[in-house]
Order: sequence, then structure tokens, then C-alpha cells
Amino acid sequence: MKPLFKKQKQNQISNKYWLMAQDKWAKKMSALASGLSREKLIFLLIGFVIFTGSISICIVWNGFNEGISQKINILPIAMPANVNKEFKTAKTASVSFQEYKRILRFRFYLDSLASSSSGRKMYNSIQIFRPGLLDSLVFIENYYKSNVKD
Repeated sequence: MKPLFKKQKQNQISNKYWLMAQDKWAKKMSALASGLSREKLIFLLIGFVIFTGSISICIVWNGFNEGISQKINILPIAMPANVNKEFKTAKTASVSFQEYKRILRFRFYLDSLASSSSGRKMYNSIQIFRPGLLDSLVFIENYYKSNVKD
């Protein structure tokens, strides 16, 4: 809840400066207009309205006329040539016995860290900074077991 109140306070501060700027602008304009007659003020008002209206009309006109495009080119999506090769190698890749033993030793090391009180801190940091590591180890172990015929 505290940040909400701070945000409102910041808005009040910015509104305060905005109101001060408006007040200064109004005082300056009234000082400039105080020496002019009523006819001159009406003439300036009509000139301002005509000037701003013509600029607005020009912007709208240019928006309708210059923004028209005859044809939009849509390019087809192309698949890179190397993608199929990568998928084929991934399907045929296997885990060697040495890699499997290395993974098992690492997994046993992590289990020993988790069981000791001094290694628990390191185990927790590994879990935090490498969230999918333990799942990947289990997946690789199951993959090896499913592909090796005893």
C-alpha cells in the first residue's frame, strides 16, 4: 500500500508545478492583453482560430492522401536448410557408457551435498541458479536405460 501513496504524492507534486505554470502563463497573457482594445482582441482570436484550423485541416488532408499504399508485399516464411540436419542428429544421438557413468557420479555428488548439513547451502544454490539441472540428469539417465539393451 505504501507505494500507492507515494505515487499519489508524486502526482500531486507534478500537478502543483503544472498549476504554477498555468498560473504564470495566465498572468503573462493577461498582462499582454490588458493594453489591447476589444476589436484587436477579437481580431487576434479570429486569426488564431483560422491559423490553427487550417493547420489541422492540412494534417488531416495529408493523412488521407499521402498514406495510401497500392500494394503490400507479404514474404513467405522460409525454413533454414540446417534445421532438418539438426533434428536428425538429435534423434540418433546416444549417450556413451562413459558419459552415463560421469552423470551418475555427478548425481551421487549432488545427493551427498543434499544429505550433509554443510553442503546443503551449495546444493540449494545449485538448485536456484540451475533450475532444470536435476531434471535433466534424471532424463538422461532414463534415456540411457531405455536405449541400452542388457
